[in-house]
Order: sequence, then structure tokens, then C-alpha cells
Amino acid sequence: METAGHISKEMSDPSPPAIGLLLLEMGTACWLWLLCFCLAGGQTLEEPPCRLLGARVSGALEQPGDVVIGGLFPIHLRAPEPDTQFTERAAPSVCLEWGLGRKVSCRCVPSFDMRSYRWLQTMIFAVEEINRNAVLLPNFTLGYVVADSCLAEGPTLGAALSLVTGWDQGAPQPGCEGPPRVPVIVGDARSSGSIAIARTLGVFNIPLKPPVDGQVPLLYSQVSYFASCACLSDHRKFPTFFRTVPNDVFQAQAMAHMLRLLGWTWVGVVAGDDDYGRTGIQLLLQELRSSEVCVAFSQLIPKAASEARLAHIVRLIKESTARVVVTFAIDPDMHALLREVVRQNITDKQWVATEAWVTSTLLSAPQNLAVLGGTVGLALRRAEIPGLKAFLTRLRPDASASDPFVREFWEMVFECSLDDTLRTSISHKPQCSGTERLEQVENLYSDVSQLRVSYNVYKAVYAIAGAVHNMLACRPGEGPFEGGRCPDVPQVQPWQVGAGSILPVRAAWLTQPLECSLYCCSLEPFSMSGPAHWKLLHYLSAANFTTPVGETIHFDENGDPMPSYDIINWQRGPDGLVKFVKVGQFDAVDGSRSTFHFDVKRVVWGGGQIEVPVSLCSKPCPRGTWRALQKGKPVCCFDCLPCADGEVSNTTGSTECTKCPEWFWPNALRTECVRKKVEFLSLGEMLGVILALLSLSGAVLTVAVVAVFFHHRHTPLVRANNSELSFLLLLALALCFLCALAFVGRPSPWSCRLRHTLFGISFVLCISCVLCKTLVVLVAFRATLPGSNAMRFFGLRQQRLGLSLCTLLQKRRDLRCPPPVGNAALVTGDTMALLPATARIPVARWEPWAQVAQERPRPGQWHRAVWCHVPWDNSPCELL
Repeated sequence: METAGHISKEMSDPSPPAIGLLLLEMGTACWLWLLCFCLAGGQTLEEPPCRLLGARVSGALEQPGDVVIGGLFPIHLRAPEPDTQFTERAAPSVCLEWGLGRKVSCRCVPSFDMRSYRWLQTMIFAVEEINRNAVLLPNFTLGYVVADSCLAEGPTLGAALSLVTGWDQGAPQPGCEGPPRVPVIVGDARSSGSIAIARTLGVFNIPLKPPVDGQVPLLYSQVSYFASCACLSDHRKFPTFFRTVPNDVFQAQAMAHMLRLLGWTWVGVVAGDDDYGRTGIQLLLQELRSSEVCVAFSQLIPKAASEARLAHIVRLIKESTARVVVTFAIDPDMHALLREVVRQNITDKQWVATEAWVTSTLLSAPQNLAVLGGTVGLALRRAEIPGLKAFLTRLRPDASASDPFVREFWEMVFECSLDDTLRTSISHKPQCSGTERLEQVENLYSDVSQLRVSYNVYKAVYAIAGAVHNMLACRPGEGPFEGGRCPDVPQVQPWQVGAGSILPVRAAWLTQPLECSLYCCSLEPFSMSGPAHWKLLHYLSAANFTTPVGETIHFDENGDPMPSYDIINWQRGPDGLVKFVKVGQFDAVDGSRSTFHFDVKRVVWGGGQIEVPVSLCSKPCPRGTWRALQKGKPVCCFDCLPCADGEVSNTTGSTECTKCPEWFWPNALRTECVRKKVEFLSLGEMLGVILALLSLSGAVLTVAVVAVFFHHRHTPLVRANNSELSFLLLLALALCFLCALAFVGRPSPWSCRLRHTLFGISFVLCISCVLCKTLVVLVAFRATLPGSNAMRFFGLRQQRLGLSLCTLLQKRRDLRCPPPVGNAALVTGDTMALLPATARIPVARWEPWAQVAQERPRPGQWHRAVWCHVPWDNSPCELL
């Protein structure tokens, strides 16, 4: 708006005080981007009327009402190129009916989107259904005005400005004041468009004092049906933004949960180059940061992508070892990319879709099924809207003449022309009669089997109607505002849709409308008692209603609904068309609790596979190996190395091996520690049997000789041979033979003591007997010399004394030396251990192959080692 003839006199002769005052006041409000300048006519007695600076937006459909709801829908998918010359006033934006295709034979494709047109008609259906409800809004009607956003930020913002300012060329009130034509807007479908609207409309007609704690001011109300960007949940930046679509934070959580559940640790990521795509991928990567899921590649789809750029992205997808491709892009962006994927015939990838395109009929065309069959993705919760099908098919060109889109829609559906005969002959299309029936054709517009976004539009309109209903039900003196006042519904202000007692942060910034002086508007505090500024927005924040479908809707403190998703799988139906099969669901009760159900058995995967596709950079390391990360690559890429000697790994994908405890050794696969195989001389082995036979044979022969000697003990030969020493010698020999039996079998403490003591005594006794007999023979030959009396020192008494002395010395050694125990010999790199019996005298040698460092004997222990007859290099045994 501007005031006619507002600065002619002021600017002709500006005075220095006026200029200083102007700069001071402009500096105070320089952060506001104002739609109009409210100018005080200092030299005139009455203020001139206001007029529109811009023209009416093209492609708008409207119906009057007590409260008018705005709506923005991307009916066309291609916007005009902006004029960057700025040499003349910009003309109204008109969306292009044709867009560039990517086929050489046809460079143009229709830009009209039937799906978005169904969303628009759903809003009209909801408004008319509410107006027919005498209980919801008695004696009160809702109006609507909807416009085409062209799927671009510029036309979207221009349409939003046109909706809120109205199209009347003159304003009845001076000073550019008065309520806006549209206090609340349903839209936009895109997150980027919604952000542009929220940031721009927020600086107009705001009764505002400076933000508290850095918070932003309150502006027009906005209820989006498809803008799911998590950035829009920041109530400090977008305090009056609401939506009926869940926040992308929960979608990212559900997708990350699904990737981990299916074991897909090596995935590619493709996103649209907009707020929805960039923010969505950022949220997904944050969810995957604490898991072992890695990203093989990440690409953005440009909004004006060339064929070379799309071919590069698709070639990267094709050459990547990642079989799973996760997408975060809107329908038109994916349509451009998937056309190239179909052209290159990439059929070995598993696509994971978001709610933006998982139920897109355009992308699920039969010609795409070979590439996109088996796609899995999250979809908004589906609902049935009674009566919508009949409402959609009631459309006729002659009965809907006020609809600027109906002619183009009709010609696209029936492939005919509603123009005159001459133009029809030029376009080579048959003439439309206008009496064709939509009930007889099947298309995306009339398909109500997948009402997901349409249901969000339906809920948005009912949310606004519920807020208006609560406003009408307000009783004076019991209102939610200061003094118990109620809002003035016919003069609804945009901030009357917003925060109140439930959301004090949003309500704390409201001030009086901008009071104009000179060339700028000043910021004056306002009182809540002002009748023109009762806030309707409070009722929308506190909305808690049930739709005719039976679903209860309410918004949280950020203006978001409770998230709920269906998990959809693309499967080929009997007719060859795609069927959207529900295979699971995700519901979040609040920010900390969620339920995830996924029936993997019902899923048909990419390429028609029944088994879950494998998407790994490196296969999980089997048991007996450990993961060694590859240098310069993500943690999902690694090499599998076998465990070292003495270590095992009993889990798949282990990051390290575990050392076996003492007396245990890894098995051949190094998957578990087994007790070392103990090997000792036993009667079950041939060597043990031979040793036992030889021992028994020697003992039997010795006993036989003893028996012969005993039988002939009185003969001169036996008596001359010193029969007493002979019997002792034979007895000692028999014991020596029998000692070998003590070395057969598993050693034990008692067997170790017995074998060493018995052998020592018997062997000493045997040697002593031989020594005595030898000395007696030697002395006997010397005693034949004259005068020799040596025999008197080697009589029977002396011989017995010598034998006793030698035996006592052996006994003393056994008593002073520690008793021998069973020892284990660790064989080099083997799994066996020998258990001989040795004395517990520390050996003075390091046995590297036994992996045992023995204690070196102290100086005072050397005599014991000599006395006990234990060699310093004792044996390859580890002392127990």
C-alpha cells in the first residue's frame, strides 16, 4: 500500500531537522521489511486513501465468507523466469503451462499437476462441508481464496502477499489500517515456500515491541499441509507456523531405525537442493552418527539440473557398491532424476523413499516398475474422506467458470480442446463438448485410494474451523485475554490465531499496531485490552478436535501434530500396475517414545527378490578374526585379520580378539578357547605298554633269581657270595624294575612323591650293595698279603653299617628337598602339554618357546640344586 501524493511537498524542500528525525526513526525500525509506508501528511488536513501497489495475482479462486481462509497449492510445476532488469514494474506472475522435458523427441511436458489440483478441491470440499454443519459454525460461514504457487519461492511469496492484502484498489480506512483480507493461510506445500512466507509476512502490521531474549515477533498464521522441514519447528523463528504433517525429525528416526534393522550399513544418499532435502539428510546423518551405518556418497539434485548433471549423479549411483539409495527429495526433483535412472536401466538398487514421493502415481508408472519395483518408504497416514470422490467428479467447465484451472484440467484429462474450431485444428486435438464425465476416467485427480496429503489439507481446514468455533463460543468475561475479554470475530486479525496462555512465549511480544509519523512507523507498546487485537491464534494453538473421519488432532508447543507414518512397499499387482502395500508403521507418542513395526516377510525387494538385499562396504568378519579399519575410509570399510596365537574371537564382526586364559589354547578356527590337551605316558599307548612289560619282566626275573638263591642258600657257592648282600641287591633290583610302573599314568602329587622316593631308595640300596661287594672283593685280594688285617674292617657289621649310611643319606636328601610335583611342559605352538614329575627347584634359564619366565635361583639355593641332583637346565617344564 501507499498513500497518494504522500511525499511531493515533503521531499521538495526537506529541512535538516526533518531529515535527522527521519533517519532516527528509520534506524529504530530498520530490521522490519515493510509492505507499505504509513506516511503522515504533515502539511495536509486529511489523509488520502490507500491504493494497491501490485496487481491481483493470476490464477486465483475465491468465495466470500465471514472469515476468509487463504490457500496455496502448486497447481503448476514450472514458474516463469524472474525479471532481473528492474527497468519497469513487474507484471503479475503467471505459471507456465508447459515445462521442458528431457526427451529429444519432445522437449515440452505439461506443467499442470493433477495431484495438487486435488488438494485444492479438497480444501474447497472441507470449507463447504463445514459451512453445511450447523453445529460447528452456526450462522457463520467460511470463505476461501486459493492461488497457484508454481512450486517456486517467488510466485509463492507473491501469491501470499496478494492473499493477505486483498485486491481492492482502494482502502476505506485512512492510514493503511484495517484487518487483513486473509488472517490465515493453508500452505505452502514446500518447506522452502513456507519458510519464505513465514519470514516475510512476519514483518507486516505487527503490534510489536522488541523481541524478548532474542525471540522473533508474531505474524500471520500459517497452517501447512506438506512442509515437513524440521527447521519450521523453531517457534522462536516461526512462532505462528502450524502444520498437519509430521516433523521430519521423526521421519529421519524411522528411516535410521529401518536401516539398522535391515543391516544396511553402506548406503547412498540423494537429496533435493532445498530446505526439505538438505535439512532432512542432515537429520538422517545425525541419527546414523551413533550407529555403524556409513554413507557411500551424497548428492544434491539441483532445481535446474542439466542432463549432464543428472547423468553424473546417476552414473555415481550405478558405479557405487552401495545397493541401497536413500532419498530426501520432493516429487518433481525425483521425477527428473528417476527418468535418467530408467534410461540407464539401473535395476540392482534398493530405493528408500520419503513421504514426498513414496505414493506418487506419476513416479509409480508401469514403465518405472522394473527400476523402482520393491521401493520401501515412509508415507503419511492414509484416511478415507466420505463424499470426496463425488465432489471431485462433479466438476464441469461450464458450471465452474470461475475456476481458472478447470479448462486446462479438462483438456489434459480428456486430451481435447475447449477452444474454437480454428485453434483446435491447429493443435490437432479434438473438440471438447464439456459434457464428458469424470466418473468414466481413472486418473490421479479422481483417485482417492491414497488420501494422505489431501487428508492433511482436510485437517488443516478443520483446525481453523475449530479455532473459529471456540472463538464464537467465548462468553464475555470468561475470555482468555486480559479482563476476560473475547475476540471480535468479524474483525479477526492474523495474530488472533495464535499463542495465548498455553504458549506464553508467543504471546509475550504483542504490542499496539505501528503508529505512523512522518515517513516511518514507530514501535509503541500496546495494551492487551485493545478491542482490535484480540488474538484468534490462541485458539488454534489450543485446538483439540476430532475430524469427521474420527481422528483427534492437536498441536504441540511447536505447532506440530503427533507423528504417524505408514511403511509402504511397491509391489506389482495382477494388472501389472504398482500396488502400495502397507508393511509396517511408525508412531511416536512423544519426543522420547516411539513404536516401530516392520513386517519384513511381506516385503518384495528391488528386482523382485524375496531375501533382504545386502548393502555392505565390507562383509562382517567371521568368528576367529577381527576388524582392521582401512586407512582413509569410513568405519564400515575394513579388513578381516585372523587372531594371533593364544587369542580367540567368538562373535561375528568383533573389533578385537580375546586372550585365552592359562592352560587353554585356541581351537583350529580360533573361535573358542579349549583346554590344552594333556599328554602323559599311559597304558593306552604302545610305549607305556612296552615299558610296563619290561618292568614286570625284569621284576619277575629278579624274583626268580631270588627264589633260586633262597633255595640254594645253604650251598657253599651262595654262602661264599655273601648271601645277605646278594639278597639285598636282588631286592633293590626288583624295586628298581617296579619303579618304572610309577611313571606310567597321569601324575599326581602322591605318585610324584612315590616314584622319586621309591626309585631313590631302591637305586641307592642297589648301588650300595654293589659298592660293598666290590670293596669286599678288593680287600679280600689284598688280604692275602703277609701281615694284612684289612678284612677286619669289612666284616658283616661294617657292610651293614655302610649300607645304612648310604640309605640314610638318600633319605636325608628326600627330606630336605621339596617334594616333587606334577609339571606341565608347554610344547612349541602345540595344543599338548606333558606332565612329568620334577622337583620344585627354580631353574636358571629362560624358555622362550614355553612362554614362561622362570625365576633365577638365589645364591643360597645353588647348594640345594647340587644336593638334590636337580640340573639347572632342569626340563622344558613350567613349574606349577
